[in-house]
Amino acid sequence: PWHGVSSKLGIPPIIVHSTISLCNWRKLDPSGPMDIDNLTLLYSLDSSRDLEVFFLIPLLVELSSVPAVRAIITTQLSLVRGDKADLLPHLSTIKTCLQDMRLVLRQMSPGCRPEVFYHQHRPLLSGWEDNPSMPDGLLYEEVSTKRLKFSGGSAAQSSAVQVLDAGLGVSHSGREGQFLVRMRDYMPPSQGDLIRHVAQGPSIRDACMSGTGELQDSYNECLKALGVLRTEHLILVARYITTPSNTDRGEADHLADQGTGGTALATFLKRIRQDTAERVINTE
Repeated sequence: PWHGVSSKLGIPPIIVHSTISLCNWRKLDPSGPMDIDNLTLLYSLDSSRDLEVFFLIPLLVELSSVPAVRAIITTQLSLVRGDKADLLPHLSTIKTCLQDMRLVLRQMSPGCRPEVFYHQHRPLLSGWEDNPSMPDGLLYEEVSTKRLKFSGGSAAQSSAVQVLDAGLGVSHSGREGQFLVRMRDYMPPSQGDLIRHVAQGPSIRDACMSGTGELQDSYNECLKALGVLRTEHLILVARYITTPSNTDRGEADHLADQGTGGTALATFLKRIRQDTAERVINTE
């Protein structure tokens, strides 16, 4: 049944960001706010609040990104008409959203304990692609006679940041770029389509480069905010993975240095942060 439902949804039969986070929540008080204290999961892997927080924070991060995604799409539609009039306020919206996303991400620590996540929950999300403990993958009985390999859940399966990258003209090459593109196969098809649509649309960066100094500064502020968001992610990696692994690696030693999606995590995050910084427009 899992494989059949996944096929209809266009996603692999494994825990992915969209199914465990974006589509797996309810409000405790239906009339209350959309915040971490008023949210719970519909389904979880255990009864701990730590795991709930781990899955709910990414939901709220994506929710914070919505005005920025709308601003990117609206800006590109305007650029098709040759209209730059609203570019500055849209850039301001993007910057504010990125700052809000970082603030939401920082809410992870109070509700999700690093030692609980690293030892109890992270091994459950490791997947069976690039996993030394399951080198041949997993056999899906009555689905395939061969073992199948799928990556575990990863923040890279969030379409929000990839849309922001595409909209701001931040590209990633090498293994990092290949991994991000592959993670689109773990998103609902409409989300992957949106990333490709934005990437193929008019260049917001080019519009800023040919515009006023104020436009260029505003664009650079967006990139700075995106870089700070990625630094926040690195801080979480240190807190939730590096520090616990130095104390006791536990049952999933290979996850001490790589993400559940299979990448060399710290190296990957530093490289894509560097890619972001390299797109800053030189205004001197």
